[in-house]
Amino acid sequence: MRQFFEYLQLTLLKFFNISTGNKINLAGYTIHYGNIKYLKLLYKEIFIKENYKCNLPETPYIIDGGANIGLAVLYFKKHYPNAKIIAFEPDMESFEFLKKNIESNNIKGVEIYNTALSDTSGTLTFYTSTEMLVGDVRGSAVLEQINTHIGTTGELKEVTVPCEKLSVFINKKVDLLKLDIEGSEGKVFQEIGDKFGMIENSIMEYHYQSNNSENKLSEILKIIENQNHEYHISAIDKSTEIKSVNCYMIKSKRV
Repeated sequence: MRQFFEYLQLTLLKFFNISTGNKINLAGYTIHYGNIKYLKLLYKEIFIKENYKCNLPETPYIIDGGANIGLAVLYFKKHYPNAKIIAFEPDMESFEFLKKNIESNNIKGVEIYNTALSDTSGTLTFYTSTEMLVGDVRGSAVLEQINTHIGTTGELKEVTVPCEKLSVFINKKVDLLKLDIEGSEGKVFQEIGDKFGMIENSIMEYHYQSNNSENKLSEILKIIENQNHEYHISAIDKSTEIKSVNCYMIKSKRV
């Protein structure tokens, strides 16, 4: 019932374009955010649909790739207060909200990195658009991905951001790997390689682009299957803001 009223509140705020000072109380947390449109989208996907619901041990080790403003981190902490979480977010504006949401809610056991995940360590070009809002979920290190998002609207923006190999952080059993990295899934999975064998559960948004040869679903599934995971693929019922993107949810579990 609480979720219904909170979602109704977000719907009304978005409909009437009402500002709440970029801070609102949701799910028992104080949430700092960039814009109401994407806050509503994220709240629906994470707290109402529970896209990242997973049966984990009491003190899980969770890696969150593509944390945005941190709603998934807060969701995990709500269900697993003793979780150890490492979160990555390359967009500086989203990262600042992520940091605020961790600090203002006195969340412990979370390390956050203002970096992208890729198949190399160093830097890469991260793309956004002048059409995007603060805290937008559509920034990407893949140009084909961003072109699909913005279409003919907005002007392309490029910024250099740090990037890391995910394998560096897989040095013990990972109870859950969550990835929402806008078209870089293939690169990250190829870089992880056999280290995927240290992951018990994975939940990933896979972003399909026919002209992105480095993000082949067949190669990702081969790695998942080789490490004795069973998996399920489903289409994601995305909101109108990102309907143009072919996006699928892949959940896997070690058997």
